[in-house]
Amino acid sequence: MEVLGFEIDIDNFSFGLSPMPNDDEEIEMIEKSDFAIYPNPANDVLNISGNWTLKDKIDLIIYNSIGKSVLSETTNTSNNINFINLEELSQGLYFVTITVNGVAKHTQKFTIIK
Repeated sequence: MEVLGFEIDIDNFSFGLSPMPNDDEEIEMIEKSDFAIYPNPANDVLNISGNWTLKDKIDLIIYNSIGKSVLSETTNTSNNINFINLEELSQGLYFVTITVNGVAKHTQKFTIIK
């Protein structure tokens, strides 16, 4: 796909840079914050599950296919699953970035089908 004159490989696309861990505590926090999104493709709701705790601050940012932030949420989760309402978003390709306690963990691609 070409965007603004740049060729982008959508299958291997990610946003930003994750800081390198500098101590054992940060490495442990990053390892326990792995997450999964489902269903993919989604319709009106996207479920995000992860191995985080009640004290973790979870930031979720959804970007459209050209990299514009279209939805963001911050939560202190009461369980290991967050539900994101997608009703306001149109059909298409999106990316969700999860940040746990201020450390960018991962960006994952998903599709909305209406």
